[in-house]
Amino acid sequence: MVSAATGVPRQHGGAGGPLSAADRARAAITRRIAPVAVSGAPLGRPSPRPTGSERMPLPEPRGPLSAELIAVLTGDDPAARGLGPAARQALRSADVLADEDLQLYLTLSYELHYRGIAGVSDSWEWNPALLLVRSLVERVFEAALRAAADADRPLPADPDAAVRELQAMTRSATDRSLAAYLADCATADQLREFLIVRSAARQKRADPQAFVVPRLAGAATAAMAAMVQGPAEGQPHQPGEPDPAARYADAMRALDLDSHYGAQLDRVPAVALVSVNAMSLFALHRRLSGAMVGHAAAQLMTSAAVDHGWQQGLLRLDAGDRATGPLGRRPEVVQRMAGGSLAGDLAADQPGLIADLMFGARACLVLQEILTDHLLNSWQRGGSALR
Repeated sequence: MVSAATGVPRQHGGAGGPLSAADRARAAITRRIAPVAVSGAPLGRPSPRPTGSERMPLPEPRGPLSAELIAVLTGDDPAARGLGPAARQALRSADVLADEDLQLYLTLSYELHYRGIAGVSDSWEWNPALLLVRSLVERVFEAALRAAADADRPLPADPDAAVRELQAMTRSATDRSLAAYLADCATADQLREFLIVRSAARQKRADPQAFVVPRLAGAATAAMAAMVQGPAEGQPHQPGEPDPAARYADAMRALDLDSHYGAQLDRVPAVALVSVNAMSLFALHRRLSGAMVGHAAAQLMTSAAVDHGWQQGLLRLDAGDRATGPLGRRPEVVQRMAGGSLAGDLAADQPGLIADLMFGARACLVLQEILTDHLLNSWQRGGSALR
């Protein structure tokens, strides 16, 4: 049976038994070639819970840059090639932050440091030639982020002023318009699209932030470690308590979407991939650890409203309550931890990182605004927000 929402075969046999080897092969082929639809599926149909060790499926290329990377990663030649002329042209994109080809390239390149890519050897992770090419792409990407975040604007005068500015920025940026739309107006198809678009970030859990923990010092280290651990005020999850990523996967399954890691990547637009790529850029470069803290703090302080919105939308559509409930810490705990313990302690302990801290926070908020505009404009025109 083929899912109306995902366009891929269900993971069971015709009589409820396991798939044969031939069925599994056909399912894999169908998954690679079938278009993904998001309409027409009833709500609340369960699908298998994903495992934590699965790799990202290899997506379709979106242009010469990502095509060249995929060809290298899946080819027989163990040495990465340099950029060809067509791929070099991609680095001159007029809108780097929305460029489908460039953002997919970064997503795949960074994924080598996370769970890996199906069919791709782990030996590529630190391949020098591959890293040299990525450094060229990252140079263009970081410059675009700094321009969008207006990184040259005046900085706060001291750590206390930095915290106050961060709190003011996040209060004004809280995305109430998207939250209200999801809660009150979004159709089942639009909620499916939202969950698909956000899956690229949600399925990463707090993996990018985890890279930064050993690079920090002082109280900020404990605050970032608490963020990585779980939602219960810095404590690990209790037995049987779903973590935010697991609850998000439940929501996807409640709308009959494939929630396996990376399963929806071909449908996620660049304007959603870019925020995940920004986190990876900050996380994997020691010189940008302060930017990762700023991004994490801003993200924590603005996520509660939208999380509440899509959960209310699920309840309104009678999608069941197993996918709803608190996704994280209470708002007042988040504000205290993100604005004080995380950003504030870093600014106080290392004032030289205030510029990076503010850059990361501003970049986070700008990218959130870009994605929100894309979602609401697409839906208000009666179109799809997916690729």
